[in-house]
Amino acid sequence: MMESKQKADAGNANDNGNKPKAPINPAMALPPEAKLDLEAVIAPGQAGEKKPTDANAKDAEEREAFLKAEHVIRKGTVMRISFGGVLNSKSPQEGAVLPNESASSDDCDHMQGYVWGLGRKPVPVRSLDAAMEDDMVYPQVAAAVTELEALSIPLEEGPYADKDGKMAEFADAVFKGVKDGDSYALIEHVMDTRPFTDPDTEAMCRRIHRSGYNFTLDQEFMTSDELPTAGQILSDETRLYLETASGVERMRLVHPMECYLLAVSALRRRGLMAYPAHAVVPTAEGGELSHPLIAIVDLAKEVPLTTFDLFRFHPNMASVDIMSDVSVQGILHAMRAEARVKHLTVAMKTEANQGRAIVGEDFDNQLVRITRSVFECYKAWPGSHFINRALTYLYNDLTQVFIAADPAMALPDMETAPIVTGPGTFRLRSKAEATAEKETNKVEDALGYLIAQFEKKQ
Repeated sequence: MMESKQKADAGNANDNGNKPKAPINPAMALPPEAKLDLEAVIAPGQAGEKKPTDANAKDAEEREAFLKAEHVIRKGTVMRISFGGVLNSKSPQEGAVLPNESASSDDCDHMQGYVWGLGRKPVPVRSLDAAMEDDMVYPQVAAAVTELEALSIPLEEGPYADKDGKMAEFADAVFKGVKDGDSYALIEHVMDTRPFTDPDTEAMCRRIHRSGYNFTLDQEFMTSDELPTAGQILSDETRLYLETASGVERMRLVHPMECYLLAVSALRRRGLMAYPAHAVVPTAEGGELSHPLIAIVDLAKEVPLTTFDLFRFHPNMASVDIMSDVSVQGILHAMRAEARVKHLTVAMKTEANQGRAIVGEDFDNQLVRITRSVFECYKAWPGSHFINRALTYLYNDLTQVFIAADPAMALPDMETAPIVTGPGTFRLRSKAEATAEKETNKVEDALGYLIAQFEKKQ
């Protein structure tokens, strides 16, 4: 439907890009003599002497913290609510289903509007088992709420934490004039915090409310090596820039997940139990496609589950995956892994421009730090596709840098297996792709080793 939006959200779907990825299999993990220095991944003081660079000093501190941490791999941190079939919208532009109304219609395969209410609160005299006979959604939401509460993190300690008061300022600006408790108005206002994309999308998904915040999505912009909590995003002044043509000050968002973090954090500050979520639909091939959403759960409401996207459009869904605070905290680590990839490839470009080798000790050191980041994501959500997104980002960025440093790397590599491009079709890998895959495999192998080591201890 909206081509530019689909591109922007590509990282949130289960389509993992140019390099086919398989789930990490701990049983296939390499032993400690693997190519990447696994002792450097796990413990300090065992990886040999490093040159006294700022990066290595920070790595030593990080390794020390990693050694002291209690590494527990948690399962079941994302809650799935199933609807018994694919729900789809008759017309995304017809308006919204109010959260205090039932979203069901005479045609059970269709939902109207771009804000969907799902489930129905049982009448007090009936049991939960009786309610299940009438409504399959409410019991699932009730069970999910119990798990979400158990996996909650205090607001100012987790992914939605403030920094320097920037998040509180953001919420005040976005919800200016909205009455307390008006959940529908809060949703309508927070929708308009989405990043600006292109004129066609802006015309299709109109904006109604202006907050003074003007976000754009720039996935190539390099941010600091910090966990991108909601407050950290808003307090990072390097993201700000003045648009010359319009004279408007804008702020860069660098990951498609960031606008959802900000929106959920703002809604939490107005008392709504909001969570990032994914609308999930099955594919004909037996897989799944997902689309980002926000879910609000409230068992006190007549309709306990509300879902919407930041665009005034609701995707089809057969189920919705609701991300707990623990799982989102893990996602932040995968997002930081992507930032570390950018730091790595920028450093490689600098070395190449100065005629020096672009792969060396500092290169492997940064791969180690990327490995730790994706492992932190795995601990919080073992099935997270944000891990594969980060690894694919590493592969693609390395490929581009190798070709930029040496155009001959774009030539076919005759010694590696070809890439399958479709049924019965393939193409030869370039030398750059083969080299990038080798380096990415170092991280995959080290990640598998870490998983195997710590799963054995549980």
